[in-house]
Amino acid sequence: MDDDYYAPHATTTLAQPLVLIGGHGSGASQVAQAVCARTGLPFDDIDRVIEHMAGCSLAALSLRPAAGRHVELLRTALDQALRRRPCPVIALGPDGLRDPACRRRIAGAATLVYLYADAVVLARRASAQLREQPTRYYPALVDAGAATPARLAELLEERRGAYEAATLTIDIADRSPIELAMLLMGRLGL
Repeated sequence: MDDDYYAPHATTTLAQPLVLIGGHGSGASQVAQAVCARTGLPFDDIDRVIEHMAGCSLAALSLRPAAGRHVELLRTALDQALRRRPCPVIALGPDGLRDPACRRRIAGAATLVYLYADAVVLARRASAQLREQPTRYYPALVDAGAATPARLAELLEERRGAYEAATLTIDIADRSPIELAMLLMGRLGL
């Protein structure tokens, strides 16, 4: 029996991987999944890949004595995703571009899409996510109460250079992940 028989078959292909990034609460994973559901393209959620590689959650990984291993796992997971064929849609967590080596790996090897929102919108969305999923882990936000507009503005400013390197910027406004996926696909001609 052919293992790929029941697997999704892409209705389109990408010349290079598509990497979605955004601030905390931007919904990069959900948008990437929605694009993949409509195109059959492979999907890589780098945070989930890291958890599988580590054998524990990101939160548990951060508490281990070798917490610096996260960066090593991040680089490995990103390298694997960037080499994957057919080219995937990659969701990169909000902390993924803090590492200069990861930024260099993406430059030229992928189309980088920034899901933009201002700090007020991101604070509302991140806070809601953390309330709905108390076990969700954002290293920069301890809990829903920490997801304030001031804190999100600070995080956006820290990452501004990485976000400005994006090939394409999409304002998430109050759009759903499906609406954003359709908008992104239209902009990319998929």
